[in-house]
Amino acid sequence: MAFRRVKKTYRRIALLLLACVVIGIWYQWKEYGGLSHLPAMQTVKAVTTDQNVCALTLSMTGVESRVSLDLLASVCEGMELRPCIFVTTEWLHDNPELIPSLAFAELGLLFEDDPARWTKKRTMAFIAAENERFMSMTGTFPRYVRIADKAPGSHASAALQSYGQTAIGFGATLVDAPSAGNIIDLGLLDGTTGYALARFCASAIANGYQIVSLSDLLVSTKA
Repeated sequence: MAFRRVKKTYRRIALLLLACVVIGIWYQWKEYGGLSHLPAMQTVKAVTTDQNVCALTLSMTGVESRVSLDLLASVCEGMELRPCIFVTTEWLHDNPELIPSLAFAELGLLFEDDPARWTKKRTMAFIAAENERFMSMTGTFPRYVRIADKAPGSHASAALQSYGQTAIGFGATLVDAPSAGNIIDLGLLDGTTGYALARFCASAIANGYQIVSLSDLLVSTKA
């Protein structure tokens, strides 16, 4: 009798341990994205379109001079260009006086480091907090996000898709010939960027291309 009771006790303990393992696996699967039905987000570097259009982007990290930014603004306003400028929330916090000078551009949220945290829940919370900071300082929601020109990981991908945001990269620079649907990056903003942009746009227009905003480029995508 005693042997049967001991055996029964061991069996209960084994079943309890098995249940704990199953619950632990389920929790990890859920927490780390196993329940996500969304496909991984790809960074958009160009779009398929039957129109000769392309868009401009620029990432600012805080090393740019005010003179360079003013020159860029003058070129863009004079040529009626509307690039998408990506900035971090730290840049916005450190340069509140420069935010009005970016009115000529669309604004996007820049992550210099991967925003993914240990779990999907923490990643979503972090990106939500960054979105809120961005909106509080600019008055606009960051529809476009750049992650150091890399594709977001699974956690960041799920978060960005949940918030309706798009990861943006680029497929060419100012030294490349324009092609239909390409997203062109201006590189590091310095004293030569404004002049290089003016030359590029003049050549592109002469060859039948139209420089449009990132929003308009994405709308031009063929179904």
